[in-house]
Amino acid sequence: VPGVFSIGDREATADVAQRNPLAGGGWNGLTLLSISTLTIAVALALGTFSAVSVSTGRVDLTVVGALGLSRLQVFLSLALERAVVAVLGIAVGSAIGIWLSQWVLGFLDIAPGGGVALPPMIVTVHGGLLALVYGDLLAALAIAILLAILSARRLKASDILRAGP
Repeated sequence: VPGVFSIGDREATADVAQRNPLAGGGWNGLTLLSISTLTIAVALALGTFSAVSVSTGRVDLTVVGALGLSRLQVFLSLALERAVVAVLGIAVGSAIGIWLSQWVLGFLDIAPGGGVALPPMIVTVHGGLLALVYGDLLAALAIAILLAILSARRLKASDILRAGP
């Protein structure tokens, strides 16, 4: 069944293990663990930013609500603000990450004696893991938007307008 089962060559696997001791050493599991950890960290950071932003802008949110914006419009403005921040952060982080990884990984292409490695190192990107990272970042964005909406729903216009800034 394609995609579910595969037939492996024992000799090829043994050959890879002899040539590269790190092959099959659990790097995929470590990568998935680090992606999960970073997703939780990003979700916490965006969630904290959302809660603090709603708290500091509570007067503004209440005034625009009093001026006639519906709750849906206020929630959509909060979602748009979080989405713009996240998209800009993901774009800048991706660009800087690609540039830094190409620069740093270039230093690993040396032989034990300090000369040029033969064959040269070819850096590849695992498309599935990259899709997982971006999917996790979008999930963190959704959590931040949900937290901002929940924080904005708890605002009481009468208390905030009476108390002032």
